[in-house]
Amino acid sequence: MCGRCVQAVLTLALGCFGQQNQWEQSVRAAKELTDSGLYAAAAEKFGEALRVAETFEPDDLRLAKTWNDLGWLDRQLGRYREAEHALQRAVKIYERTGKEDADYAEAVLNLANLYAQLRRYGQARALTQRALEILERTLPADHPDLAKGIGGLADVDLQEGRYREAELLQRRSLAIWRQHPERNQSHIALALNNLAVTLAGLKRYADAEGVFEDALRLAEQSAGPEHPLTAVVLNNLGALRTRLGRYAEAEQLLARALAIRERALGAGHPDVAVTSLTYAQTLRKLNRKGEAKEYEKRAQAIQASRRWEDDGQYTVDARTLVVPRAR
Repeated sequence: MCGRCVQAVLTLALGCFGQQNQWEQSVRAAKELTDSGLYAAAAEKFGEALRVAETFEPDDLRLAKTWNDLGWLDRQLGRYREAEHALQRAVKIYERTGKEDADYAEAVLNLANLYAQLRRYGQARALTQRALEILERTLPADHPDLAKGIGGLADVDLQEGRYREAELLQRRSLAIWRQHPERNQSHIALALNNLAVTLAGLKRYADAEGVFEDALRLAEQSAGPEHPLTAVVLNNLGALRTRLGRYAEAEQLLARALAIRERALGAGHPDVAVTSLTYAQTLRKLNRKGEAKEYEKRAQAIQASRRWEDDGQYTVDARTLVVPRAR
């Protein structure tokens, strides 16, 4: 090989290595920010990773993984159209490569979770069942990724009001997570929260409260006291205590949940609207009607501003116990 050819090959190889290194650094930084609950900053880093990944081959699996991670974050940030676009891109790359593994199933499951959140339950159930079929076929029965798939199907049942079916699946998912506690404390906290929501739906309020309390302790210990996951549990436990007539306790929990969500997700996020409405209901029970009206107005303003984003699927209503977005 001539000297110029060797130099050209070396230059190309170094360029590819540099791109790989840059992509890995951006992804690593994005995941650290995600774990810290800094979703907006994490999305920016994944955007950087995406710009690098788009220089790879069109069916490069690094591109699929980046679209999937970015789609998950867009969903957390309430950017549902962007999330759908990103997750569909990820799924299509996996489908073109014919690679049916846990990574592909995760992208399918993330898209299913988005559709469930937007109340497109038929699509959500079909995709979740597809993801679960892949996971059951390719993974051991006690693998943590299988717990995600089972929990995803439980979430669809829960949001459709099929509480008994949801409880069975949630307990199965939780049992798998508990076999791998070392690195999965936040997942266990989320699974406990979801189970508590189901128990509340079954009107087993005392059981639900105890499970919520366990979820809150674990969320604070694993994710941190200011993390969005902690806010999810605070919101739901506060809503339950409002339902039980313990308004002063509920007010403290909901005020804390609202502060975390505004700080971590932004004042116009749909989760802020949900907590604002729940908080307003509690304030009315405490005869603080003037304050309640202000929070109701805030929730309505967020709803009105987001109609274009959610295609009319998202509404702020009287529901107080909210199923969080799983991952």
